[in-house]
Amino acid sequence: MRAVNQCLDCKYWSDMLAKCEGLGPVQAMCLNKSSRNYMMYTVDRVTCDRWEYAEAGFRVDSPGEEQP
Repeated sequence: MRAVNQCLDCKYWSDMLAKCEGLGPVQAMCLNKSSRNYMMYTVDRVTCDRWEYAEAGFRVDSPGEEQP
């Protein structure tokens, strides 16, 4: 299956900073400093031009993952 340019598949959509208000969808923090969504909580369907595929589902802040 091909990744879509959405937060759900982006490596910058945080694994550690997320919230859900009421019965609404999960929102996670965008950690890409060059994105218009940087430091904003977004839902999985949001798109942007700074999207990068999260290889094997790993995010830049995945628990237990060492970052370069």
